[in-house]
Amino acid sequence: MTFLDLPPGHTERTVTDFEGLRLHAWAPRVSQAVIAYFHGLQSHASWSWELALDLTARGETFLCLDRRGSGLSPGPHDEFPEADQVVEDSARFLRHSLAVAHGRPVVAVGHCLGGSVLTATLSRHPEILEQLASMSLVSTWLGRMSQTLSEDQLRSIRDSRDEQVWDAGLRAEDFTAARSYRTFIEEDPLAVTGVRQRTRKNVLALEDAYRDWTAPPGTSAHFVSAFDDPVIDVRAAARTARRVYGDTTEVHLLGTDRHYLPFTPARASLVRLLHAQAVHE
Repeated sequence: MTFLDLPPGHTERTVTDFEGLRLHAWAPRVSQAVIAYFHGLQSHASWSWELALDLTARGETFLCLDRRGSGLSPGPHDEFPEADQVVEDSARFLRHSLAVAHGRPVVAVGHCLGGSVLTATLSRHPEILEQLASMSLVSTWLGRMSQTLSEDQLRSIRDSRDEQVWDAGLRAEDFTAARSYRTFIEEDPLAVTGVRQRTRKNVLALEDAYRDWTAPPGTSAHFVSAFDDPVIDVRAAARTARRVYGDTTEVHLLGTDRHYLPFTPARASLVRLLHAQAVHE
């Protein structure tokens, strides 16, 4: 199965140009809500095909924009783009999601680094946050670099001009226990496994955007993770999510010990959670 060949059914799959980037959409015949999904560092929109099909079966339109330099979007796959560019791309994507929803609920979802992209965007564009029905951080550790690296290490990242590729250390076996999905990850020619050292400062700049920001009271936010994620510190990540989005942020720990929930049996639970946010159950 190639990235664009999906099983037949009631869902329409399209990949369209979105201001030079590639926007992926899965739409049911009748849509009751929109899921605006932000993928992580290594993944891209096409990793979401089963999650998208599960949600469209429940009546949600699923949208995901390939980040600049990721998936089918143009740009070097071994560089992380300027943070300001990523934020503005993401803000346009969220505005588009709100526009196509035609007043129906929009739920924003950020997976792993996509949660940092989403949060940086909302911190810069709070008017968008006000229009979202809800948002979820999935397997996301906000502020991870700032919390785990020393001041000297952070300074080195900010000052780096090193062209060598930094290996992100992302292993397929940490993402999923299923051999079929592990093979998919390992053989994916579009997966990002590392970025040039000099561009890591752009990832850190995303964290800087929301370092001192907190979401307004009443924000509907959820933190969703494996109960024992091998990629992030779940307890630290949950604490940070609640610091940023408030003590009312709901924490959901799902029954798996792998990082990429859509490639685990916990996908069914994730689908139920996102659907409940979309229809306000």
